[in-house]
Amino acid sequence: MGQSTVARRSKQMEQFEMQDVIFFDKNARGRLYQIPHNAQPFKKMNAKCVTLKLDNQKNGWKGVCLNHEHNGDKGYCAIRGLGRQYLHIRKNTMDQDTLLSE
Repeated sequence: MGQSTVARRSKQMEQFEMQDVIFFDKNARGRLYQIPHNAQPFKKMNAKCVTLKLDNQKNGWKGVCLNHEHNGDKGYCAIRGLGRQYLHIRKNTMDQDTLLSE
């Protein structure tokens, strides 16, 4: 017999939602600050780093965050790619529960 339904559910992957994404920029002193969710699109596209919050991880930890830094490339950067997806979704809905894959 297979695993119980509860055990299978606890190991299922949860997709990232809009609320799991936080963009950061640097101020004049070089300190990171959070870019507001309703900031102008160019602020998100020029972010220095982004944090993604994981609600479900296979080791059982919840609320762990991953941080990715801008690699300096204007075209091939994970931050810019995530920024494009984030802005596309935000243009169509302000629902923070929307999946990033939509």
